[in-house]
Amino acid sequence: MNRRTVAERFWSRVVKTAGCWLWTGAKNNHGYGQIRVNRANVLAHRVSWGLIHGTPPPGNLCHSCDCPACVRPDHLFVGDQSSNMLDCAAKGRLGVHRHPERTARGSRQHLAKLTEADIPIIFAMRSDRVSMLRIARRFGVSRSAIASVLDGATWRHVQAVDEVRP
Repeated sequence: MNRRTVAERFWSRVVKTAGCWLWTGAKNNHGYGQIRVNRANVLAHRVSWGLIHGTPPPGNLCHSCDCPACVRPDHLFVGDQSSNMLDCAAKGRLGVHRHPERTARGSRQHLAKLTEADIPIIFAMRSDRVSMLRIARRFGVSRSAIASVLDGATWRHVQAVDEVRP
């Protein structure tokens, strides 16, 4: 049987442009290329590094071009997880920062038991010195859920909360 090498399969899925070299094969949920190597899915940019440098990368590989599909070796640099996440956050590429409108918040979150209309009522009840346990029972949630609302850990996006908070 005629099997192609990893390098042959890899380069057959790369389109070289003047900037990035784009992976056209399978991609994961974050847009990073993937290729099967020894019965495992491996990130394509890591394979690119290995083919060019002869060894696997010694740590995380970061993209200077911020294009997850890019496999161009001179667009990759070695970093640790901390520096990679700091770079990602600084460039606004973390999912919640890049597309905040897509983040399911409040009643759009499928497990939510409260609604945006409940939040001002919760603050009003608490300012009337109603216990958190009693508020929780009224809304059918736990006491800790009410504490999270009152502490601002959850439901911060509701504008009316800022108006009602003491």
